[in-house]
Amino acid sequence: MPKDYNSFTDVATGDVYSAASHNLILENINNYRVPPMCKARRTTTQSIPNGAATSIQLNATDAFDTDTMHDTVTSDTRITVNTAGIYLVQGNLSFVTSATGSYRLIGINKNGVELVSANFGAGTDKRCSIAYVDAAASASDYYELWAYQDSGGALNVTPLGNAIELSVVWLGQVS
Repeated sequence: MPKDYNSFTDVATGDVYSAASHNLILENINNYRVPPMCKARRTTTQSIPNGAATSIQLNATDAFDTDTMHDTVTSDTRITVNTAGIYLVQGNLSFVTSATGSYRLIGINKNGVELVSANFGAGTDKRCSIAYVDAAASASDYYELWAYQDSGGALNVTPLGNAIELSVVWLGQVS
């Protein structure tokens, strides 16, 4: 359920401060204290096929999901926004060692469209992180973390120190 952030009009001397106004202000304070945010993670390895961008399946919600944003059953690759606003979206994963090929890419998609990606190259264990600040205007916008590699065969991403994760944290209202 989306969190509400209420707007208020200016008051003048002599205006009555009602219980309803107090409750709206209290709701805003509580929502700013615990804003919409979620960190989902993968607890096991996932095989990434050669030459195909693959969404990471996130099988666990970590310490927080304050706005019911991640569902491990119906859409385990997604964190879906329920409250419009500006979000910090951040992902981590680790590729296992392979010197073959040139690319170890990770990226973040919004509603199935790439927002940002980065190439970390082949070689030793590749701990990769990526972040992006984005405006989610709709209560149905969703983010996914994906991986791509070109080693010539399937290559695993692995949760070294819980390193397969996607987090989405509300920073503020759009306007």
